[in-house]
Amino acid sequence: MKSPEQPGGPPEQQERKLSTPEEIAEMTRRRREAFGLGEARELSLWELEEIEGRIDDLLEELDEYNFKSCDAKTQEDWYWAEQEASAGKDRELAKAVLERFVEGLRKKKEN
Repeated sequence: MKSPEQPGGPPEQQERKLSTPEEIAEMTRRRREAFGLGEARELSLWELEEIEGRIDDLLEELDEYNFKSCDAKTQEDWYWAEQEASAGKDRELAKAVLERFVEGLRKKKEN
């Protein structure tokens, strides 16, 4: 397994590098579908600001958790959620990935 210091792409892209725009678009479509998102669309400036604000709030909440105390799988998921939040082109998907990850941390903390 790759450590967070050795990025290889999101887990679904590690088996084989995606090479064509069509393959990348299809992977994004599948990921959006898996997160209950519809087709990608042009976002208004207001919508984009709302999404970016939510991402910032989630990243701040993420800072409250201890990365080093997590198991290796959670650390890897954490790395990819942060990467998507900071560099992902599909901002709706980035927010959904981060929301799901932070929710999982909340549940682990409660138990």
